[in-house]
Amino acid sequence: MKNIKFNGNIWQTYHSLWLDMYQYDSKGRYKLDLVLNNTYVAQMNVSEMNLKITKITAFDANGKEHIVVDFKESRLMKIKGIFQGYSIKSQSIPSLGNGSYKTLRFYINDSESSFVCNDKNTKSIFGNKFLDFEIKNGLNITGNEAPEALLRFDLMPFERFNYLKSVTDLFKKSQSLTGKLASRLGIF
Repeated sequence: MKNIKFNGNIWQTYHSLWLDMYQYDSKGRYKLDLVLNNTYVAQMNVSEMNLKITKITAFDANGKEHIVVDFKESRLMKIKGIFQGYSIKSQSIPSLGNGSYKTLRFYINDSESSFVCNDKNTKSIFGNKFLDFEIKNGLNITGNEAPEALLRFDLMPFERFNYLKSVTDLFKKSQSLTGKLASRLGIF
């Protein structure tokens, strides 16, 4: 048998290295790249969110609420996490005005919104009229930013071993059936 050297580090990508290339637009203005997280969502192991959003607001450092977007009719948005390479582009956030912001609030229609957990189960969000997302490292708008911002959500990755577990369970069941059949026939 021949031994083959394998160096796994060659194929590993570093998220922060390739992300830094895209921090500026074509005119040299800084692009806002916001990572959003919510402790309630993290505790429920949410991997995707299907939110019927009616309004988005931002809270500044003093706790004052500023309207980012007010939709005339609610919009269903499927939000995925950073681990899937998903982001939402917004042209409304850079137009908030100069200042420091710490939280984005998503007002939702709770009866039509749901979470998809990392085990692929869906849970409704009944009883929550809004979700607050903390902006990692805050948001400082000075007026020199690009007219577009990226919103990335820090959500849990899906469990990958569920599929493998279901296949191994299938083999365990077939072995137990074979054993019962063999014992009934008097083979073993």
